[in-house]
Amino acid sequence: MGLAVVALGSACGPSQPPVYAEDVVLPAPGGAALAGIPPADAVAMVAIATRATDPPREPGEPRDASDSSDPTAPEADGEAVEVPDEPAPPPPPRVVTGPGFRYAVPADWEELDPTTLGSPMLVLAQRAAAPTDGFMTNVSVAVEPWEGDDDAYGAANVAALGTICLLEGDRPARVGNRAALDVEAYWQNQGGVPYRTLQRYVAGEGAGLVITCAAAATAFDDELALCESVVESFRLE
Repeated sequence: MGLAVVALGSACGPSQPPVYAEDVVLPAPGGAALAGIPPADAVAMVAIATRATDPPREPGEPRDASDSSDPTAPEADGEAVEVPDEPAPPPPPRVVTGPGFRYAVPADWEELDPTTLGSPMLVLAQRAAAPTDGFMTNVSVAVEPWEGDDDAYGAANVAALGTICLLEGDRPARVGNRAALDVEAYWQNQGGVPYRTLQRYVAGEGAGLVITCAAAATAFDDELALCESVVESFRLE
């Protein structure tokens, strides 16, 4: 258990996190955030202010065609206004399978070569196609031998995690009919972008498995629902 804990910790430790080594050095494209969408009341105020500048009409005077609120009404030149198509829904998640397990990730996430990530216990890894706050949101799965009590696997790892990162909480979970443990943690990641993780620990059949979803610390709250969906999809086969 001690060797396994060290290996898993070194895969995402604060001094040199190889799991995310390709991610943390990539700056966000353009360096600027997307503009927010105005709230509904702000849009309404703009509409009211615009309407107030229209010239007054005499009683019975018809409304100008260009003043119609009907999006299909003809323009002054007789051409109809095109209504934009609704955006296409995102593609369904992509199922990833490993030796004795499976889970689902967004369809556009790219595969990483686990042999380049610094830990022999990592067997699969994927990441987002673009960085968020300078960090590629990613998921990885580590597998190690475990001969102890299955229910004790998560607690044994939590004890070691507390020495290399800031634990933010843990809670009971399940992977199918097996007891599991969810752990959230903050990683300083010296020399890189600080990140936070959601991990699910589960053991069975002489092996311990950990699925980890990581995102930039500044974006983790926004990415949490995605991480939860990936972690929740994890199943043993």
